[in-house]
Amino acid sequence: MEYILRILLIIEAALVCYSTPTISTENPDAERALKYFNAYTAGFSNVANAAAGVGTNGVDDIELNNDNPLFKEMLVNFQDMANLEPTGTVDKETLEKMEESRCGVQDPQSDPNAPGRYEVQSRWWSKKNQKTGLYVMTYKFSKRDTPKDVKFYSLRKAVALAMCSWELISNVRFRHISNNAKRNADVVISYEKRNHGDGYSFDGRGGTLGHAFYPEDGRVHLDLDELWYLATPKKEDRRKKDIYTAALHEFGHTIGLLHSKDRGALMAPFYRYRGTFGTFDMPNDEIAGVEDMYGKRINSHPLDERFSACREAKRKYKVNITRTAVEPTEETETAVLETLEPEKPCEDDPFHAKTHCPAWKARKLCQVDIFAETMHRRCKKTCGFCPARKRADKFTSADDLGVATICDINSFDSIMTTYDQEDGFSALVFKEDYYFKLEVALLKEKYQTHSLLNSTEEISGVYRFDTNPRTIIPGLFKIKTPNFLYKTSKADASVMVGDRYFTFEGDQMHIYKKEIGGVMNFDTTYIVSEIFSGFDALKVDAAHAEVNQEEDTVTFTLFSGCEMWQYKEYRDKGRGNLLFSPVHDKSGVNIVEWKGVAACYVDSVFEYRGVPYFLKGNTFWPATISEPEVTRDITYNFFRCWENEPLNIDIPSKGDLKSGENGVTGQHVASTFSILFVIAINQLITKILL
Repeated sequence: MEYILRILLIIEAALVCYSTPTISTENPDAERALKYFNAYTAGFSNVANAAAGVGTNGVDDIELNNDNPLFKEMLVNFQDMANLEPTGTVDKETLEKMEESRCGVQDPQSDPNAPGRYEVQSRWWSKKNQKTGLYVMTYKFSKRDTPKDVKFYSLRKAVALAMCSWELISNVRFRHISNNAKRNADVVISYEKRNHGDGYSFDGRGGTLGHAFYPEDGRVHLDLDELWYLATPKKEDRRKKDIYTAALHEFGHTIGLLHSKDRGALMAPFYRYRGTFGTFDMPNDEIAGVEDMYGKRINSHPLDERFSACREAKRKYKVNITRTAVEPTEETETAVLETLEPEKPCEDDPFHAKTHCPAWKARKLCQVDIFAETMHRRCKKTCGFCPARKRADKFTSADDLGVATICDINSFDSIMTTYDQEDGFSALVFKEDYYFKLEVALLKEKYQTHSLLNSTEEISGVYRFDTNPRTIIPGLFKIKTPNFLYKTSKADASVMVGDRYFTFEGDQMHIYKKEIGGVMNFDTTYIVSEIFSGFDALKVDAAHAEVNQEEDTVTFTLFSGCEMWQYKEYRDKGRGNLLFSPVHDKSGVNIVEWKGVAACYVDSVFEYRGVPYFLKGNTFWPATISEPEVTRDITYNFFRCWENEPLNIDIPSKGDLKSGENGVTGQHVASTFSILFVIAINQLITKILL
């Protein structure tokens, strides 16, 4: 047995080595571009794997700097972000732009159909004061190290001024706490150099100036090796980088903004001196972005509040801060519904339409999984990803549609809620070895009382569905791809906690962490029965995680068959290992003991508006007795596949518990005999294994 184990480990090591290829090209300009993309473009490793391994997918090898769709898309995306002519070639102007100093946060891949210029990542939901409507974050400096010729006093002043600039146009506030304070701060600022332990090394003088993590992480790092200074009206040195300008940009990431392709925007990735605090005016691009995240500015000035960066800047650094009138937010009792915009014509991206898309289709790249997202963004029409006609209801014949879509699936393996707030909802929907992203955004703040649980007629003009399931062919987006959940082949259950993603597959649990640029970094794999003591089922059907902000704890609930197990998560302070402690009297008990609703063999548990729902087949219903007992169809309410709402959906709970493999729809009611038989078989298998 030991000999066989060694052989398997050797084979695994060989496979790992093969799956992380070294990129090489005979074109030195392409080499420079690749190095740049590696540092600054989200999804770069997809290019690496596609370049080195596309031939293994039954497709002819493609030169990296010529025909590779991912490389071409990244190049055009960079040129667009840098306000260069999108030539799709590595020309002189492109290389010169790549040499400019910039922020180290990776640039997102742009979608040509995405609305607006500013891009939003996330916001500090846990910091909202329900009484005042303000979002108050604490901040401190983790160390006093500063570059040569820069005093710690100058750093503190620059930070206070940069934070004040954001306070003056938003409902965000920053409160400074002592570096010696025992409690942790929400935002932590420091100068770092080279490899400083966060996975994003600095590169010495030139290149990357700094980077910041998105909410609710709060780390902000500036490169210690750069030449820094704090500009004043009487002192400007273009040979050095202004701390206030750099901090302004990085705090934009801290509050949740991504990079913008608007050249005049503060959140453009390249460094451009912005002047001093008294002369700088926040661009409209950033004002629109921060209002989208934190709401219109309320009638409260940061100078009048007990704690704010503006108050500190005025009192401690004697900075003159001009008061501007705050226009009161318009209150609307009832939302005026607007006509839902018609679907845009399905066309290829103009730059790629005439030459690249036909050539890529001829080489059969439309269906290659590693190119799927690129082809879906750039070559929709050529590759046949235009929306299928919306049917009247889910029972209408699909014969004339030509191809099956996500809408035609009768059950899903799991749904992972990734964003659930008043202004929108997003989730990852898993089926077998593929997935798709569900993204729904509220069009206007005044519509926050509306819900996806309402009919299409009621929410017309209220939401924007960024993902159209009728354009997605089953199997198009593979789970096991670089920068995503690449250790997971099938997600039997899934759940997200903060920036961590948990997937359950058979007897294993894989953990990933979402990093800068949206890249998923694999953390570790556990055997479920070993990390969750007392869990004795064959697999996890569904999982749920409940975060207690006050106690700083996470309660995990695992579901299998008709039973559930609960655990408190914590870390071993000595070794830092992740541990789960069983909750007393909550191991292997009936699911009804969770939140009062009976269920068996559910496919998934997901949350919407803070309410947990059971999903079985396409039917979902509240998992708690605190909500009305109503069943709905996931493909209607969250996908909007059909014109009409399905009616008379049975509640698969309580006396009519359903059993069977993942895939049984909500309309199929199992007989009492079948239920008892399946339960008996499971109990017998459990006894044999024990």
